[in-house]
Amino acid sequence: MDLSGLSMHQAPPFRAVYRFFLTAPLFISAAGIYLAVGGTALFDTHISSLLAGFVHLVTLGFLTMVMFGAIMQMMPVMVGAIIPRPLLFSSLVYIPFTLGLLFLVSGFIANIFDLVLPGLFFAAFVLLFFSIGLYITTILSRLFGFKVKSLILMNLKLVVISLIFAAGAGLLLVYGRISGNFFAFEPGMLSLHLYWVMAGWVFSLINVVSFQIVPMFYVTPEYPVHMKKFNIPVIFLTGLLFSFAWVIPEPFVELYKTLVGVVWALSAFYFSVFTLSRLSNRKRKLPDNTLLFWKLSMVMLVLVSLLWLFDTAYPVISREKFFLVSGILFLVGFAVSLVNAMMYKIIPFLSWFHPAGKGIMDTPNMKEMLPDKKIRLQFIIYFAALLFLLLSVFYPALFLLPAGTLFIISGILLWMNLYGCVKVYKVFYEKKQNMNIPNS
Repeated sequence: MDLSGLSMHQAPPFRAVYRFFLTAPLFISAAGIYLAVGGTALFDTHISSLLAGFVHLVTLGFLTMVMFGAIMQMMPVMVGAIIPRPLLFSSLVYIPFTLGLLFLVSGFIANIFDLVLPGLFFAAFVLLFFSIGLYITTILSRLFGFKVKSLILMNLKLVVISLIFAAGAGLLLVYGRISGNFFAFEPGMLSLHLYWVMAGWVFSLINVVSFQIVPMFYVTPEYPVHMKKFNIPVIFLTGLLFSFAWVIPEPFVELYKTLVGVVWALSAFYFSVFTLSRLSNRKRKLPDNTLLFWKLSMVMLVLVSLLWLFDTAYPVISREKFFLVSGILFLVGFAVSLVNAMMYKIIPFLSWFHPAGKGIMDTPNMKEMLPDKKIRLQFIIYFAALLFLLLSVFYPALFLLPAGTLFIISGILLWMNLYGCVKVYKVFYEKKQNMNIPNS
């Protein structure tokens, strides 16, 4: 493991970030319940309330929940930008964000039963606006207040600004639900929301984190400077151009949107192929089952980028099924798999580092906390769930129930594996307290 260039002494208290990581797997299980109970109605239309609830459990409940914690951990250690009073800040973001997501999903569920309950969307709007707004303003103020220039700092700024566009478009859609003018914002606002969430926020942040984690934990060669320098700015600038598609003359709008999709697909293909080559050129080729998630993630990203490029020229399935398949490949196949792998490195490492860094040298190492066989079991179940979910696009009556059931199990196993590491931290944290060593 290569820790050079990291300011680990500036790491925030582990308690400030592990709440995000431990909550995220529960939302994967919740998404599984959604699949199992929702049945074939889930795919009635690509903008159904049931499908919207599932997507937000994944994007907000799992991906964004983890990413909030990851950025809080990365900023002081990799950039040197310290968040003041991190425990208070963490609570002020975590509690309203979690409650806001629950209200949002409840609103979608109410719509399924033809219940018009704008109060649920209003509560979601207020809580998510507060939590995401507080997070963005705090993070950006620290990033822009930091005078040292670096590529990771520049890229983090673009990622958080992308979150502004993603959240802004999403909150406007929620406002549409409250006011009853939802379709006044369609379809352009929904397209913007999807681009900024998936490409600007999720894909770009995964790029930033991968640039640091892959060389650090897997002892690979560094990503090339040109990739760190241009990949995320290209995605960001493409998003800005896409956001102003409304000024393009009508005959050219579809061509314009197609070009945006092609740029993203080429960027995704390049990142995935390059990451696979980096992982295959590890300097220490020790057995590591987290690589199963990494390789699955990159293969899924290759598939979705090729699907997008191929469909542009030779569409072979309906628009509805195309968006469902590409959405599953990207969100569940690529993003969730990769974040799963990252957590299997970050949580055991932090659970070991905080006690060991304070002199508790008998703290179990990462492999002792989380044996490979536990990771492999969860991977097998997760991989089966992903396959069933893809098949359910074409045969929902046969595969949605087993897909949902397996996602429930996968989320529970992920939570148990991560909590086992945090439990080790807590035991040795108490030991450290008894030795009167300063808190971490």
